[in-house]
Amino acid sequence: MIRQRSEGKTGVKGTWLIDWARMVNKQIKNDPSKKAEYDKYLTADDWKELKALLIPSNVYPYDFFRRLGRAVFHVVANVDLNATQAFGRILMKNLLEVYKNLLQANDPIGSAKKLVAYHSICFVNVESKTKVSAEGKNFITILLILTEEDKNFAEAATAFAYQLGGSFEELVAQAGAKNAKLQISKIPDNNYEYSLNWE
Repeated sequence: MIRQRSEGKTGVKGTWLIDWARMVNKQIKNDPSKKAEYDKYLTADDWKELKALLIPSNVYPYDFFRRLGRAVFHVVANVDLNATQAFGRILMKNLLEVYKNLLQANDPIGSAKKLVAYHSICFVNVESKTKVSAEGKNFITILLILTEEDKNFAEAATAFAYQLGGSFEELVAQAGAKNAKLQISKIPDNNYEYSLNWE
């Protein structure tokens, strides 16, 4: 069930799915009864993907990404946005073990811009994107622009926004931002704004 990049189709690289898949599979291995909870959100095809080996560089269906994210938000995070943001920090730590060039030493702003670019690369033919709207010596403001279809899946979109925010927060901290603080705000048109400040 491995999906390759296809012109005109939307998808997400496995990099953004692997940690979710590991959590789901581990939880079900430890407690098989959990599968019934996941079945509320996942399809039979989703389970086939989860049982296969997810490849970081391969592209998987965007709808699968949405459903899996929603399932993890409910079953693992218990609909807790703080837990979702914390998971985003863990995800970034894992990403940096493989994608070391995301981290620009002593350059929080440069590192954040690297993640903005990486987000665009990993979300193939998806109009959702991040962009820098303001920056200064000790701050950067980033917008998360969602697709109109994403906005119809408000719960999943909010969970992703908080996870991605946590990833930005962890990245700038590792890049040297002292006492980094993140504020996540919903802005007009149901998009999101990340305000990152540090000393």
